[in-house]
Amino acid sequence: STRQEPVFRASSSLVVAPNTELEDPMHILRSLETLERRTVVATLANVPSSSDAIDAAAEILGVDVGSLRPYRIRGSVKPHTNIIRIEVAGPNRTQVAELANAIADATVVSGRSMYRIYAMRPLERAGAAGYSASPDPKRNIFVGLLVGLALGLFAALLPELPRLRKDALQGV
Repeated sequence: STRQEPVFRASSSLVVAPNTELEDPMHILRSLETLERRTVVATLANVPSSSDAIDAAAEILGVDVGSLRPYRIRGSVKPHTNIIRIEVAGPNRTQVAELANAIADATVVSGRSMYRIYAMRPLERAGAAGYSASPDPKRNIFVGLLVGLALGLFAALLPELPRLRKDALQGV
């Protein structure tokens, strides 16, 4: 745990809804029906990890795209909702939050160009990570203790296995 580089996580979320600029009630109804089929939201959830969104986020942040390579970016749909969750994991506690918010902004712009009848708006902005998501020293110590206990028990019983096998065969 002490030798691993810490990984920080931050997430932001967007809600997908019919565009409020639509004037025809039929367009609004059709757009709601389409949202129920989940294809639009599922498509938009793939935008955050696209190279176009990453390029746009780098431009928003004023950094080189290459400096974002150590970061993992993932978009997903919260079950039974029209909410897209954008998760970013990487080595810098403040930059993961900045990148999550920039990716969200780039996704809104990209989504608007893909589907004009839908609008996305931020539901939750990412804040700086307070602690690293991994490694988790407490969990690692607990798992190490369990594995050590199991190995110790196995090592203690190993010399007794031939005797136990012999006793079992004699009892049959």
